[in-house]
Amino acid sequence: NFRKEVAIRSAAEAEQVARETLWVLFHVFGYRGDAPLVINSHRGERARQAAVHDRLTPEDFLKLALAAGFQAWQLPAEGETPLITLAHGRCRSVALLGARVRDGSLFGSVLLRAMVRRPGPGLSRVDRARRQVVSASLIEGDDGAVWAQTELVFRGGVSSEWIIESLGRWPAIVRECERALRVRARARTRALRGGDPSRV
Repeated sequence: NFRKEVAIRSAAEAEQVARETLWVLFHVFGYRGDAPLVINSHRGERARQAAVHDRLTPEDFLKLALAAGFQAWQLPAEGETPLITLAHGRCRSVALLGARVRDGSLFGSVLLRAMVRRPGPGLSRVDRARRQVVSASLIEGDDGAVWAQTELVFRGGVSSEWIIESLGRWPAIVRECERALRVRARARTRALRGGDPSRV
């Protein structure tokens, strides 16, 4: 079990390491170039190296949203929070960039929000058991509207792939929230028809 660690700081050092490597392959392993050389190496790591983001500009987020299959537009800012609208099929959402970094153009998180029930009279309140659905929270307004929301936090560094996959799951999460509210509404209707107000 031979092991040697080398430092390559110049072209001359790279050439020296290449000569030593060829010498080992030729004299120790008997390799003569008759077949393609394939080297499988494993360092015992479960993580892979990748470029990561720990903050984004609104333009960065727009590019990632487009890569995730969304139509995306940045709205004129009303205050310090950039607002981006997202459309994916019939799923309409907004993205609010947060955790502003000092220079003002970089942000460390994004809050995704989509309306899953419109305001209206006579709507049941969202019960506590339903306020957390999959990986989103349900936020209820005074007018009865209900919003699904989740936050993507970039602290510590996340890859572009992670952001794109997280955005790609968002429409399915919104549909699940809508389904949960419909199930709740049907259960309430059945309870009212059955004359059992305690189940409403």
